[in-house]
Amino acid sequence: MKIYKYKNYDEYMYNQVEANHQKAHMIFVDKKSIVAIYGDLKKQKNPIKNILCHGTRGGAEQRFFKQYYPEAEIIGTEVGYDHAPMTVKWDFNKENIFWKGKMDLVYSNSIDHAFNPYDTLSVWKDQLAPKGKLYLEISTKLNSRKWDPVEMTSAEFKTLFDSLDLKIDNEWISSGLKDRELTTIYALRRDT
Repeated sequence: MKIYKYKNYDEYMYNQVEANHQKAHMIFVDKKSIVAIYGDLKKQKNPIKNILCHGTRGGAEQRFFKQYYPEAEIIGTEVGYDHAPMTVKWDFNKENIFWKGKMDLVYSNSIDHAFNPYDTLSVWKDQLAPKGKLYLEISTKLNSRKWDPVEMTSAEFKTLFDSLDLKIDNEWISSGLKDRELTTIYALRRDT
């Protein structure tokens, strides 16, 4: 595991906002990933009323989920700006008491942007409703750098999940980030 070393949290935030600005025109989610998540959730037949997507930039994730869950409340977080539909300006590393224990589905393909992946996943885990699921879409080619600080192998992610009592219900390979590279999607639930 490698995590880019910043001088402090302010430097981390500066770099994340800068990355957001520089990548504003880019979309890193593929609708095929959202369709696969919908198919995975359909099997369990739990109603999906609240969806939270982290690190969504222009809100593509929210728009894709809205097609499958038109009645759900869908919120995306982004540190750079909040003008995208269904998006709020929020640092996904931080707890929001209004989301705690409320979300039926939490999705992100941005865990590589976390300041500390253990702490960030702890926050996301706490956002899950009792039967909620966390879907992480992770590139198979992570490289630690100032805009994408987290570099972990699949085995390291699985160890991290275990340490947080997050159990893998399902996992699959996807064409992922708009066909740029393969991703692994992990369907996680609390083990309590």
